[in-house]
Amino acid sequence: MLNLFRQIAAVMTTSIYTLKRRLGSSLVIVIGVTAVVGMLATILAMAIAMTRSVGDTGRDDRAIVLRAGSSTEATSLLLRDETLSILTAQGIATDAAGKQIYSAELLSQAGVMRRNIGAASTAVTAALRGVSPDVLLVRPEMKLERGRLFEPGKYELIVGETAARRFEGLEIGKMVKLRNTDWEVVGVFSSGGDTHESELMADRDTLAGLLRWNHYNSVLVKLQSADALSAFESSLKANPGLNIDVVRESDYFRQQSKDIGKVVFVAAYLLAGIMAFGAIFAALNTMYASIVVRAREIAILRALGFGGELIVLSVVVESLILTLIGSAIGIALAWYFVDGRAFGTGYGGLNTQLMFDLQITPQVAFVGVAVAIVIGLVGSLFPGMAAARVPVTSALRDI
Repeated sequence: MLNLFRQIAAVMTTSIYTLKRRLGSSLVIVIGVTAVVGMLATILAMAIAMTRSVGDTGRDDRAIVLRAGSSTEATSLLLRDETLSILTAQGIATDAAGKQIYSAELLSQAGVMRRNIGAASTAVTAALRGVSPDVLLVRPEMKLERGRLFEPGKYELIVGETAARRFEGLEIGKMVKLRNTDWEVVGVFSSGGDTHESELMADRDTLAGLLRWNHYNSVLVKLQSADALSAFESSLKANPGLNIDVVRESDYFRQQSKDIGKVVFVAAYLLAGIMAFGAIFAALNTMYASIVVRAREIAILRALGFGGELIVLSVVVESLILTLIGSAIGIALAWYFVDGRAFGTGYGGLNTQLMFDLQITPQVAFVGVAVAIVIGLVGSLFPGMAAARVPVTSALRDI
């Protein structure tokens, strides 16, 4: 056993020592893997941050009421009479005065300018949500960090922390022009980094008057408890005049997160797979060329009694060293250029901007390293087996 370890060490040392003679071809593998891992890490960081931001929105003790068959708030439409009927259902929590805790909401768009690091600002659309004046009671996780809440009947806005940081002109006291009307930003709120932090919020009736809408998109109610959903839903379903769907708020956003994740993660792995396929071929060509250069070394090792499996091992280890170096560089570059940077993408039926900060997490790094290992193994195993099958006499004759 000790002799076997010594042989392995000798083969590994020889292989690594001769790498400098093949520096140019070895860099092909390193650069290829760097590109694959760097790209994959960036897209995965985006996918994870986006799905986490959406998936962490919502609570179990709230329910969203939508028009039956609507997959998102943007495609839902509830008339005001229907909203009044919804509020007669059982299971809705009430405040100290006995008033139901709910928010009938509108969802529209606002044109804003997104800040871009090192580049000109970009015109995008942000979600503009009309909410109840009791929104902080309905959503207790929302905290006013600066300023105050909007006043009903006035053209005033509160904006999420993320929106205030990533969109221009949303500081307290600034005026935002919406539908040819100036709205004043009066407050900034936080909500734990969820999707609402990318939104602008205003008094629903004031916004409805400006838009000339006589409907809402959804009704958000606070339940008496998380277990009260069944009673609330049954009470609504018993009303034949209502054509609605009831969804627990946390389930609604969790499903939105899954739908987003399917698209983004499939795109990430598909693109990475195509690039990895190219990197594997580059590794194969490089390792086959390496064997030609190492013909003298391999022949001497075989003549000294080193088995074919050790030759295979030396080729595989060399390839793994190169791909792991490439993965480390790729992850480091992704961390340098991406980690902590803001990213925005279209979200929801209105395709408004969802802003979030990217992070190169250990999970992302692990996937990058795993892909590099696969490239190294697949790209070296066949060349290594080919080197081990060369007869010693032929190898020595070719020296």
